[in-house]
Amino acid sequence: MKTMKWLMMCMLAISACCLPACSDDDESIRLTPTDENQQPINSDYTLQLSPFSEGESYYIYGAETPFTVENSNKEVVEVIEGNSTLTFKPLLQGESIISIRDAKSHVYFLKIKVAYPSRSFHVIGLRAEVIGDEITQKEERELSEIILKNKSVSLDGEYYFSYMVPDSTEGEVIIYPSATTQAQKGTFRREVKYDENGKTYQQLSIQLTSGEKFYYALSVSGTTQTITSADYDEWSLSANTDSLVYGLKEDVTEKYQTDYPKLEKAYATQFIQ
Repeated sequence: MKTMKWLMMCMLAISACCLPACSDDDESIRLTPTDENQQPINSDYTLQLSPFSEGESYYIYGAETPFTVENSNKEVVEVIEGNSTLTFKPLLQGESIISIRDAKSHVYFLKIKVAYPSRSFHVIGLRAEVIGDEITQKEERELSEIILKNKSVSLDGEYYFSYMVPDSTEGEVIIYPSATTQAQKGTFRREVKYDENGKTYQQLSIQLTSGEKFYYALSVSGTTQTITSADYDEWSLSANTDSLVYGLKEDVTEKYQTDYPKLEKAYATQFIQ
């Protein structure tokens, strides 16, 4: 029984890739959103749904009644048939192939993926800040270079976040420190904290599977056109000048205060986009 189900899913998946709609005329089956705020079906006939979604509905056009609807994986998504509509309600993470066949043998295949919302950020800038009234310019330059050299993620490194709660404050993260180093996996949490002056800020904490932990003050920095460069900045040429840039600011004072006793504060900031 399991073998037959597996073969059926494979055949439907192949059909979905090679045969989205088996018709060359204007009567082919198509789905359009019932709400203008809903996402349309992708050009590759794939629809991704969040596990947090209550479901998305689509009008059925071009299907000659009566038509039949088949769902290859009912554990992943529920298909609710309405009056000329189909509603796809996510149940579990996974994939399913939906097939619609009408009275004229028109066939429409749709692949549905249920997955947590995700987003990728690239590191486009790095900054070292050294603060101390009695620290010399030589020490400031020297320490800034050390901070940038010891950065955990290089320019053009990448963060890939999967948001596993509805408000996007917790989930899993994959960090690609550089193009030549192995990816690191872990979890993240974003929460409101208070600084030493009593002001609130967003803290992003990351714990890797290796046990290593990072704490960042998260902020919206603007765009690359509006951010004022500092003396020791490093910037990527691949940055998008129009998109928002976020800052991940890490307090690294304790790492260097023994070697630089006149140091008051030291920060390492990653700009991601």
